[in-house]
Amino acid sequence: MTTRITKEIESANMNFIDILNTIPPENASLTFFAALPCSRPYLNDSSPYQLITLPSRYKKDDSSDMFFRETMNIPNTFPHILAFIRKEILRSNHLTWENLDREQIGPDIVLLVHLGSGANGFRDTAHGGVLAALLDETLLCCTESWAIQLHASGQAASATRPCSYTANLNISYRAPVESPGIIIVHAWLKKREGRKWFLGANILGENGRTRAEASALWISERVAVIAWTQQHNQSSGSKSTRCLIGAYADVHGRHQLVVVGDQNTGKSSVLQAITEVSFPVKDTMCTRFPIQISFRQTSAAKELPVKATVVPGPLSEEDDELLARVEDFVIEKKELTSEVMEEIIDKVSACGFGWSLFC
Repeated sequence: MTTRITKEIESANMNFIDILNTIPPENASLTFFAALPCSRPYLNDSSPYQLITLPSRYKKDDSSDMFFRETMNIPNTFPHILAFIRKEILRSNHLTWENLDREQIGPDIVLLVHLGSGANGFRDTAHGGVLAALLDETLLCCTESWAIQLHASGQAASATRPCSYTANLNISYRAPVESPGIIIVHAWLKKREGRKWFLGANILGENGRTRAEASALWISERVAVIAWTQQHNQSSGSKSTRCLIGAYADVHGRHQLVVVGDQNTGKSSVLQAITEVSFPVKDTMCTRFPIQISFRQTSAAKELPVKATVVPGPLSEEDDELLARVEDFVIEKKELTSEVMEEIIDKVSACGFGWSLFC
């Protein structure tokens, strides 16, 4: 197996753009492709492309990219890969390129791939799944390059850069791909709308003939938004108390809001201001157990759309008497006012439900 990079580089902890800018390509791959006519548009001095190392082939200290850097990184599968990125993407004015007709300008990312017989499906023919993986990897490199540079430009909404994932990949296979052989993979950004990245890609043979075309949608995850609210505690003079708010979405896209803080720090007031649900905020009222409120669309004909139940915790699973009381506890109301919320909390407390039940 070819030595991909030096031990010094292998032990370095570098991010995606660092790898593109600083890690040299594999010498064996550069020598191999430099002798082929198909590489000349990308390697000549006037080329708009910068030679880079494909980040997924770079050795890391974790389990990321194992498919490309180990499983597929063997002599008879992908003996050689050379990658290029359009130089403008790495410049500070890259945002002016973002929504132009990238397909007409030229691809953002180019991969030259030497296919071995280990990628075969039929005899002397590359497996379609291998081609799909190469398209997806090239699209990843394209999306990550744009996303990181966009984030670094200061226009990102959060200090934490969100990860992006393939949401849709449509591939049209135009002709069989011979293997062993040489292919050229192109990927480009078409446009971006919020968290959605619309991309295109294709695979060309060494002779320039189109072998596959693809369109893709990548979606960036929602980033947690953290905010602090600070209140002056009148009873303790100069002491300040804080309430931490976290807003995010789970893997299914469902919005979640979590408020954490000391007693009487305004958690209920913050939730009420954000959700417009009337929480009881009296000085004598204290929320002594977790409250989960779920919003669902219901029929307008439903007379009592508000339903309150108790959810037992795992430590209560063996208490049959307690579970029976939990099952019997149901409150249904027409609307969720502060008075209704206070009534629910009072009844839950009166029934003996508390922290022990929710643990």
